[in-house]
Amino acid sequence: MYSVIQAIVITLIVTFSAVQILRKLMPKTAREMQARLAVSMRGAHMPAAVRRAGEKLQPVAVAAKGCGDDSGCGTCNTCGTIANMISDLPPR
Repeated sequence: MYSVIQAIVITLIVTFSAVQILRKLMPKTAREMQARLAVSMRGAHMPAAVRRAGEKLQPVAVAAKGCGDDSGCGTCNTCGTIANMISDLPPR
């Protein structure tokens, strides 16, 4: 019994760490994956609880330092709204 609990705890820790590393090293990819997951969770065929979780999971648009001026905006491709980011995703 304890080995099962230990395996679950270790799996959760490793998964959490992998997600944090992904978000740190590849923020644009992580945001796209988060947006895709949120959109799929908000589908009409999903239960209400899953749709609410999808709404909370939706990433917020953040403006990087220098957005909107001539200091190099556009180099990271993270500017803009969430709707633009989702519409720019390639189809599955």
